[in-house]
Amino acid sequence: MRYLVVIASIRQSLPGFEETMAQIRSTFVEPAELVVIDGQAGKAAALNRAAREILPGSDAPIYVTMDDDVLLGADWQAKVSAAMEALPQVGAIGLWPGDEHGELVGAHRYGPWREAGSTRYRLAERGHHLNGAFIAYRREVALKLWPQPETAERYQVWEDAWRGRRVQALGWELAMIECDPPRFIHYPDPQEYLDRKARELETTHQSAESMLATSGIADPLLLRIRRRLARIKQRFR
Repeated sequence: MRYLVVIASIRQSLPGFEETMAQIRSTFVEPAELVVIDGQAGKAAALNRAAREILPGSDAPIYVTMDDDVLLGADWQAKVSAAMEALPQVGAIGLWPGDEHGELVGAHRYGPWREAGSTRYRLAERGHHLNGAFIAYRREVALKLWPQPETAERYQVWEDAWRGRRVQALGWELAMIECDPPRFIHYPDPQEYLDRKARELETTHQSAESMLATSGIADPLLLRIRRRLARIKQRFR
């Protein structure tokens, strides 16, 4: 299968960036085009631009969006291609980070491990989403997915959830697959960037439920009940 891989970044000038891009290219064992786009306006705006200007001009059947600090295992393309063929109901795929990091992706909101051919996978429950550090979409899903909402904040805590729920709203499943777990590098980010990101994530956390609801992909009833029960428990601690 052919791949179109898009990375939105503001770190092009930082030490380690070119080495990371070279590592990603070194894992391409199937035809792939890697495109790095400017992310100064925020991830949502950058991915919207990629969906307008880059995605339509490619006929690659798999469209990958990923972060600039992800180091991929050598087997990721073979695993994703096999999963796309074995799981026709799945519209987007993430890479399982390893059981020791399962809670980082909300492991309790995925079903049990299953097998289809050579693919081991877990399906996300309705209303959950894939971690935005790496997502592989079927092209026909990606073409219908965007645009996503943009706000004054560059960093939105809910933007991964928005994309995941849009995939489900289009009638597809989300799956995590077993592979060599991705690793992450740490860039020497300026403190100003880190402080702004923290502030904006906190701001958008407060508006997450209403933003998803106004987009027609509100939290499922069961999830809202769980959250309310958790808040009640917090009051009595």
